[in-house]
Amino acid sequence: MIPRRSSVVKMALLAVAMGSSEVYMGGEALAQVVVVQTHYRCFVVTPAGPPIKQTVTLSDAFGTDVAATVQTSHYLCTPTTKIHNGTTYVPDPLAQDLKCYHIRPSTGALKNDVSLSDQFRTDDLVTVTTPHLLCAPAVRNGFPD
Repeated sequence: MIPRRSSVVKMALLAVAMGSSEVYMGGEALAQVVVVQTHYRCFVVTPAGPPIKQTVTLSDAFGTDVAATVQTSHYLCTPTTKIHNGTTYVPDPLAQDLKCYHIRPSTGALKNDVSLSDQFRTDDLVTVTTPHLLCAPAVRNGFPD
């Protein structure tokens, strides 16, 4: 007979092999679920410093802006562990801090209707309009380490 611990390991390996983001941990009851999924908590950066005033090209699901202007820094977003409804969400070990800047797009106002779902709610119809932030990977030195 296979010991219970061995079957728990096999179940976790099977979940990973099937492409699931869930890893089952905890004793024999398998009550706790740990999901590797990066969430960010964002903090206001002060002083924001002078505007960067650099032009960049940005391309994403909503189109391309060939001349967006990067302005002042506004947020530092750090990978965070979140516990919600009995599930622990841990950040990807390779996740980096993000420093977010206000941007001034060169394109006109956007208007795209989409549906959005996350762990808190589903919005069947929201309108996505003009972008306001660009977040870039950042290296944080000093407290807290």
